[in-house]
Amino acid sequence: MFLLALSLGSACDEKNNPADSEEAIEGLNLLGLVNNRTLNYFQIDTVTLIPSFDIVIDSFNFTVKISGAGNNWVIKDHDQPLINMLVSSNYILQNGFWRDINGTDTLFYFPLPSVVMMRCFRTNNFWDDITPRFVTDTGDIRYPFYNCYFGFYFEKAYIGTEALTLTPGEFTTYRFDVALYLNQTDSLPIASASEYYSPSVGLVKIVFNGQGLKRNIYLISYQ
Repeated sequence: MFLLALSLGSACDEKNNPADSEEAIEGLNLLGLVNNRTLNYFQIDTVTLIPSFDIVIDSFNFTVKISGAGNNWVIKDHDQPLINMLVSSNYILQNGFWRDINGTDTLFYFPLPSVVMMRCFRTNNFWDDITPRFVTDTGDIRYPFYNCYFGFYFEKAYIGTEALTLTPGEFTTYRFDVALYLNQTDSLPIASASEYYSPSVGLVKIVFNGQGLKRNIYLISYQ
């Protein structure tokens, strides 16, 4: 894990507050970690088939639920726990994943947690990390879902703010660009994504591109 956070020394004090006049952003507030939060999304997948270059478009709705308190949080795919998060003094970490084992939700911890978000950062701060693969009971690999990158080495950079108008209303969002690699030594990413977070709400938009797939995910309601 290589965290390029040296410039954050003067950005936040020990309580994760801005330490000087330059704006610093509180990463924890961007994730929308509120107990019993429900986020409903609309997803559009556009797939370009090779070599015919035929285009297939598919769309559907899905729901993310959040539960937890304090430093421990669970991100759910509908009602199925999937991502386990730990809040530390400097980072929000993905420290494990959940699986249904014989009808019981079971948590599996990663040997090394991966960084989902810095607690405090400024424009052009970035970090890189690796998230282990998650294999389902059927042997399928789970690929990028919500804001985790199962099976990928990734580089993530904070770009700046953008105003977005979506179904629930107008949002001031914080954009992060992500490059995904199959291996840490690869020179070119296999996919890329732009993620847009709104304070106290969470993730409101994703644009994902890779291997002939373009995926757009938009928040349509939340509570």
